[in-house]
Amino acid sequence: MGDLGRRLDVIEDALERGAYRPGMWSRFVAEATRSSRVERRSVADRAGRASEILHRRRCRPEIGLGAGGLAGIIAAGAGFALVEATRDSGGPLLVVGAALLIVALHPLVKTGIRPELGIRFSGVYLRGVEPRVKLRFGTYLAAPAGSRIVFHLGGAIGSPLGAAWVWRQAAGSGSAATAVAVIFWVLVAIQVVTLTLGLGGRGRRLARISSGGTAGAEIRSALIRWRGRPAASV
Repeated sequence: MGDLGRRLDVIEDALERGAYRPGMWSRFVAEATRSSRVERRSVADRAGRASEILHRRRCRPEIGLGAGGLAGIIAAGAGFALVEATRDSGGPLLVVGAALLIVALHPLVKTGIRPELGIRFSGVYLRGVEPRVKLRFGTYLAAPAGSRIVFHLGGAIGSPLGAAWVWRQAAGSGSAATAVAVIFWVLVAIQVVTLTLGLGGRGRRLARISSGGTAGAEIRSALIRWRGRPAASV
């Protein structure tokens, strides 16, 4: 049994005894990211089950992927309609429309590209006010490094692209357009900074707050493995 299997043994035992401590899962994920695909696939099913148990422990209400996707499409459509209706006059409603579109695009882009990558989801939940898609973690763990990187990069560009489109549509509408421009640059800065941290192996917890940071960590791990092992093991 490899190191990943032993780490899972510890996590599963702690969950059974009610002795699980925060950080155990994040350390497993960090080690799994550095491991070969063969090692990851060998524990994918067990890791998926542990991930579901930990997710349920957080008591986050979850709806099905279909219902969540429909809610996201409705929110994006409402945002689009508000932006189109107020792009000349500006005002608070334009910013509201921009916010709806930006928030909805992140999960929609991620769920839109995942079938081609072999990554699956179980549902949608809220983390604060932000909708998140719940990974079937075993499918993510077993996926090739390239698929995981593309998956996170897709999540990184969804919201900034939405903000960029609104900014273009609202050009010349005064303070509302300025507010959207600020939102766009803040979103870009978050992704660029966390991507850089992930690539450099620094600020691991901060890097993981965004798709860009997670993509950076995956790219870094893939490069390390490619330097030290045959490409087929990635």
